[in-house]
Amino acid sequence: MNGRKVWAAAGIAGAAVAATVWGLAVSVGAGDGVLERVELPDEARTPKGRAVPVVEAAWGGGPGQLGRSRPEEGEARGPSSLGVDDRGRVYVLDAVNRRVVRFADGEAEREWALPSEGFEDLAVSRDRFAVLDRWDDRRVLLFDADGGLVASMPVAAQVPPLMHLAIAGGEILVEAEASIISAGTEL
Repeated sequence: MNGRKVWAAAGIAGAAVAATVWGLAVSVGAGDGVLERVELPDEARTPKGRAVPVVEAAWGGGPGQLGRSRPEEGEARGPSSLGVDDRGRVYVLDAVNRRVVRFADGEAEREWALPSEGFEDLAVSRDRFAVLDRWDDRRVLLFDADGGLVASMPVAAQVPPLMHLAIAGGEILVEAEASIISAGTEL
């Protein structure tokens, strides 16, 4: 693909994002085999058995690019999560470049800066998106559709390791080891 990559979940070694007639399947944890299915708009669907890239971006730190880090020692990192809103726009968590990038019709159209590289999961609802810092500050940041910060919701320190983030029925949910906890509501 001439130096362009279809985004891979959980960095370079994760399972690739695949778009099919059934929707978008994303590995939400490197090697754990857990899949999340997101419906795609009709124009992104293809005949059974064929996949079509939903988002393509060059590696880098510029506009429309997605970051990756491949240290000699340690884990390779790349975009770690994505979500699709009700208009079919794709939000990609680009933690290496400390931002969320929104793609519409396959092109990057907006990006929002994040305060650190510690964010590892993203969830999208009708007019908001949230990011989860699983390790450093253990919090969820909730943004409106324009990228304005709506709320910063801490997750209690005594909660087991945080795994994934979801928004369901207006509630911000964080999956921890063997449990699901509420971080708050969309307000």
